[in-house]
Amino acid sequence: MVDIDNRTKRVSQNSHLVIICDDTGIFKAFEFTKERLVEEENIWLSFIYAVSEENSHPLFEQELSILECRFFEYLLVFRQKIEQGTSCIKQELLEAVINSNTSKKIEFIVFGTEEFTSQLEDILNFLGIQSSQLTITTINK
Repeated sequence: MVDIDNRTKRVSQNSHLVIICDDTGIFKAFEFTKERLVEEENIWLSFIYAVSEENSHPLFEQELSILECRFFEYLLVFRQKIEQGTSCIKQELLEAVINSNTSKKIEFIVFGTEEFTSQLEDILNFLGIQSSQLTITTINK
């Protein structure tokens, strides 16, 4: 017989924060993510790291894996390879993240080059994300 009182109760995340970065924005995105994991309660984090094809050793790869294991209930990391000649992640991944959202609120924070952030802003706007749900941090190379 199952003791209902002793079962683990699922914590509802009130907010879904999607952090997106390229190789240039990884430093700020990583620090921001660590801060959110420590400070925020009832938050779900999706971390999308757009890694250029020629980058065989992405920065913070081991650190992201450790955080993903430590905060497995709150953090999901996506490593998205970007083909040479393009600077943005695939729209399909963003659609999947948006469509699978179960939180009351979803926000996007983007860190990267001007070209990367501009393209992402266009795609997210096309997918129905309002400017009030989007924060852009452009980083110069």
